[in-house]
Amino acid sequence: MIPMGKEQHLEYKALFLFALRRVTVGVIILLLALIVGLLRQFIVIGISSVVENLNFLSTANINVTSIVMFLDIILFLFGVFTTAIGLLVAWLEHKNYTYRFDEFNFLIKTGIINKYETLIPYRQIQDVHIKRSLIYQVLGLSTVDIKMLSTEQESGHVMDEVVIDKVDKFIAEEIRSVLSRKIGIQITEDKFKDNKVPFK
Repeated sequence: MIPMGKEQHLEYKALFLFALRRVTVGVIILLLALIVGLLRQFIVIGISSVVENLNFLSTANINVTSIVMFLDIILFLFGVFTTAIGLLVAWLEHKNYTYRFDEFNFLIKTGIINKYETLIPYRQIQDVHIKRSLIYQVLGLSTVDIKMLSTEQESGHVMDEVVIDKVDKFIAEEIRSVLSRKIGIQITEDKFKDNKVPFK
């Protein structure tokens, strides 16, 4: 049961998806460094033949092997650095992604440097859907899609849908169940508030 008024974090398997999105560039650079390392001999032979054919470089004493090795090391180190930064950003994204049930609102917080808070009054929620792509099904995760009455934000943006992503499938069902109950309670409260009948 999700406790009321307490911030909830995403499960750690969601961190895998955050990391997957953030380390892609670093992994590609590391693969390039690996390919350059494996094909170093062929690259050195190709560059050496080009250098020998250029008249203005023919007299220069150029150690092509050392240059290619140096560039490969730089590429590898850059790949490691980029991957490490990507993992750090993914961990911070995961850590700062929280949601909370309050008495009348549902609150979602995201962001690392720029923090974002999305406040969803229960009375504005129309429906709650759960979606699962193939990779989400494999990992046991879900996306909770909250349909709302269209409301204009301070930024001028019209908000009619809010998504909670990378949620455990059982927690997603619980979120939908809690929100569905809150919608019903809010509508009932509004109905009785508008049609007050004095007790005799």
